Amino acid sequence: MNTSSHAQESRSLSISTISEDLTITGNVESQGELHLNGLVQGDVRCIALVIGENAQLEGNVVAEEVMVRGRLIGSVRAQKVIVQGARRRQPRSQESRR
Repeated sequence: MNTSSHAQESRSLSISTISEDLTITGNVESQGELHLNGLVQGDVRCIALVIGENAQLEGNVVAEEVMVRGRLIGSVRAQKVIVQGARRRQPRSQESRR
């Protein structure tokens, strides 16, 4: 995933992976890029997030860039969001309606 040019200029990003056989209950924070292939039940905060095809995230996301290929149940706050081939999505919008 291409991260924002500002983030690339300021530091070299490390990549962390949560594999398919891993379930995390609780919040996850990273100073780099996170590849989620397993299950996270909690909020995620990182620079860039890739949610894999078989992954599931039940929580809110705060990141500069997010790519969703799997299942996301929660809200996303990001500068850039890409949805690719996701079969099941249940995002909650943070927009207020009057």
